[in-house]
Amino acid sequence: MHLGAADILGAPPFVYICDMKLIADSGSTKTVWAVLDGTCVNTFETSGYNPSFMSFEEIAKSIAGSFPEGFPYGQVSEVWFYCAGVTPVQEEPARKMLAGVFCKTPSENIHATSDTLGACRALLGDKPGFAAILGTGMNTCLYDGKDIGFKLPALGFMLGDEGGGAYIGKKYIVDYLRGNMPEKVAQVAAEAIGMDMQGIIEQVYRKPAPNRWCAGFTKVVADHFEEDGYYWDLVRGAIDDFFWNVVSRYPDYTQFEFNCVGSVGYGFRDVIELIASQYRMRIGRIIKSPIEGLIEYHSNN
Repeated sequence: MHLGAADILGAPPFVYICDMKLIADSGSTKTVWAVLDGTCVNTFETSGYNPSFMSFEEIAKSIAGSFPEGFPYGQVSEVWFYCAGVTPVQEEPARKMLAGVFCKTPSENIHATSDTLGACRALLGDKPGFAAILGTGMNTCLYDGKDIGFKLPALGFMLGDEGGGAYIGKKYIVDYLRGNMPEKVAQVAAEAIGMDMQGIIEQVYRKPAPNRWCAGFTKVVADHFEEDGYYWDLVRGAIDDFFWNVVSRYPDYTQFEFNCVGSVGYGFRDVIELIASQYRMRIGRIIKSPIEGLIEYHSNN
């Protein structure tokens, strides 16, 4: 059952019992929250959070200001917060930030960790394997069935994130500015971008969340994907960069199935299947959002 943030406590009144478990899957674009209340599950969305681009104070303020009106914070017994950009060093500051928001929840029951671990648990449960995130950004790891094992750095929007939405959007914008796209494609890009080079530079280098802005153009690419071979080549190149620079650098990577979560991975699954086969890697699970898998995982654990 999916409810909007304004509807979760709307008429007819939704009655909560004690010992609610709250699970969050937070990427740079949006956060999906799941409320586990006995046998009932409700979900709602808020803004995306990433400490690489926001302070924990900003994240706390946004969470507190965007929950459904009347949300019963006092009945939350456990919080699991899986967030993009949270490194092991940032887990404790993130946990303290959440403890300030959910002040009536026992601090030992508040957990903050990376969205990569969340992807592993959603895709693999308690089984070992390879897991990837292809959403606004990118991440990968080997999972031992409990924790993240070997992990190559994603390097973020400026240095890496190959195959992610921001990476695809960045290549699309660069091709537009340099005239490296067919005329009809350029017409679509001009309308979608809606600003000149100076405006684009301002947007990317001076305004907040440039990764989110660039990633927004993957929807334009997806909407026009069948109209011109340019779009296929763009996505294929980005996914190949991902496999060449990241996936194929894992030791004995061909022994693993390719499991992936995220809107980009799900939306361009056909391209991923083609590239994976060229790298001699079998396809496992590719899902759009990890929240259902996380609900299942935490219901059983």
